[in-house]
Amino acid sequence: MELLDNEQDPQLYFTVGGGFSCRIILGTSEEKLADLIDNLHYESAWCPTSTMGEEYWAELAREAERGLADRDFFYDGSDVTGEIYEMLRKQYGSGNQEGNPEQAYSQANMLRLQHGADRYAASWLLARLWQLTAGGIRNAIASLGQDNQGFGDGGGYNIYLLVEKEGQPVAVLWLEGTADYITLDIRQRAESLGGKEQERIYRSFAQSLLNAQEKIAVCKIIIKDPEQEAFPFPYGWDGTEFLCCTPEDVLYWLEKKRKKGELIRKAMVKVEAHPLHHLERGLREAICHELSLYIRLYQTENLLNAAFRLKLELDIMTRAAQIWQDTWWEENNLSLALTKCRELVYEENSVKRRIIMEELENIWSILRDFMEHTTIRDMKHRTHKFPASLAGYCIMQGAYFLHYEMERYMEVIEKWKTLGRDVEASSPEALHKRQKEIEELVNEQVNREFSEDSWGRTGGTDTAEDFYREDMYFYAACTFADGLPYEMEGFETGKPEKFREFWNWWLYEALIL
Repeated sequence: MELLDNEQDPQLYFTVGGGFSCRIILGTSEEKLADLIDNLHYESAWCPTSTMGEEYWAELAREAERGLADRDFFYDGSDVTGEIYEMLRKQYGSGNQEGNPEQAYSQANMLRLQHGADRYAASWLLARLWQLTAGGIRNAIASLGQDNQGFGDGGGYNIYLLVEKEGQPVAVLWLEGTADYITLDIRQRAESLGGKEQERIYRSFAQSLLNAQEKIAVCKIIIKDPEQEAFPFPYGWDGTEFLCCTPEDVLYWLEKKRKKGELIRKAMVKVEAHPLHHLERGLREAICHELSLYIRLYQTENLLNAAFRLKLELDIMTRAAQIWQDTWWEENNLSLALTKCRELVYEENSVKRRIIMEELENIWSILRDFMEHTTIRDMKHRTHKFPASLAGYCIMQGAYFLHYEMERYMEVIEKWKTLGRDVEASSPEALHKRQKEIEELVNEQVNREFSEDSWGRTGGTDTAEDFYREDMYFYAACTFADGLPYEMEGFETGKPEKFREFWNWWLYEALIL
């Protein structure tokens, strides 16, 4: 790998080919760069309303389908990122160093590579751009301070580049890197920049990155996520490893923030020891119980932010729903159910939440019927079910949990608001009193929870007898792993490495930090 010469001066301009170049503007933002494009393209401001009839929407969908059928293939930003992922999987995904004899991996890096190379895409992209610009790319990263540290929702970085042709600004190219994915898109463009020219920009940019993929620079930035109490996400290349959050980083943060890191450590051991690398129900419930307690006791103010209070559950649902859509792209009722779940966590009115749950029940009846008729028979006339169908169970069990958890959260929110009106919040004594009263309410909630006949308390181990009484995390794991963690008629047994990948993601990335 090529290392950055620290003596080089940062560059604010580089050529990508095809007659195009990229320029870094100091103090950059999407709006500022768009202002530099003289003949900026404006999309129509008209938007169809929800009051339009069903036939209108049906015809709109038919027109869109006809347009897609008639349209030639268009190479865009998703193709660029797809090629980057493919390159990383070949070079780093299996730890195979063939064709790259200079590269050396530490044992820790090799273990992290087992979970796939996609999560290194953001660090590789940064290191490649850093090398292309001799470090100048840092000036294009939004919300990055002088010390290469900054803040960003989700803990990711955003880069805005001004694309020029013959010295004239023609587009704003946006790149996003997070712990899970990368995105590349032309966000703004000149009116004169047609489809073929946009495609040429994408292809030229991809070639400039991948034709010299081994040329990356030593670099490091830290992006802190304000929704996760400023948890620091590292990106870059240290000369030996791509930077990313390690399990120890996550465990340290959990313990620092008074969350039960020892449960995560225990779960990690159990996942490795399990024959299929599956995390059994008992530990899942214990971890989720501690997480819910922590949020209600210490993050009351943050409960006003739906993205914070139920981020884990929505992330799980989204991951499962994507597998469903990849399998049955024409069946969109699960996507509709996921949209209703998102509405649920933003709705503070309990009556309206119950209405949403009724709508979800109606969608679920349609999904169950669909799932019952999407089976196949083998040569021995045995019926096999699709593991992807378990995404439906994940969404619906998740919806029940969201509804139940929202009831508890709203109790805490209302109590917190009432206490805030009754006492002077700036007084240490008043703050202590408020915290004690919140603790009393949460303890009452916990006592009610344990007194109820909970479907989730049928034992610490997942069994076939309890298949229809599982939590959303179980169904999501099985969807991802292509099967169950035990033998059951109609379903395949899941893949051990896929189970391990899912539960490591769940333990170290999906849980709110």
